[in-house]
Amino acid sequence: MTTFSAASADRRHPTPIPVPAQPPAHESIAATWIREIADAVAAALDTTHTDAGYLLTLHDGLPAPRLLQARFTVAGHRVDIDVRWPTLWQAPRFALRVDDHEITIDEHPRQRPAITLAHAAWLAILNTPGTSAGDPVTAATGTR
Repeated sequence: MTTFSAASADRRHPTPIPVPAQPPAHESIAATWIREIADAVAAALDTTHTDAGYLLTLHDGLPAPRLLQARFTVAGHRVDIDVRWPTLWQAPRFALRVDDHEITIDEHPRQRPAITLAHAAWLAILNTPGTSAGDPVTAATGTR
């Protein structure tokens, strides 16, 4: 899992692109996707998110993504998401981190990745000792 750093980011854009809480008239699909995940996690925790942003690194010489790094803060927890396209011909691979802890993603073939990532982040935050957001989770499935 990478983080926002000059060493791992596209050197042309080493500063994360902020994702505003309210969508502007036109924005990248990456910003919309990240806001969707951050909004879902925040809503599940009955709070709001802050500091949402992303970096997009392209394949060398091609206008296609190689790496999307996203980050936001919710309920005092930092959530990092990596989406990697190792080649143009393979489906992306996802990685999730909450407060610098790798989170296992239980991917479901019929579920959209944004929903899977939001659910995994929400469960990780709820299962963090000292977290008071939301109601306790009664099962690994996330039911309350």
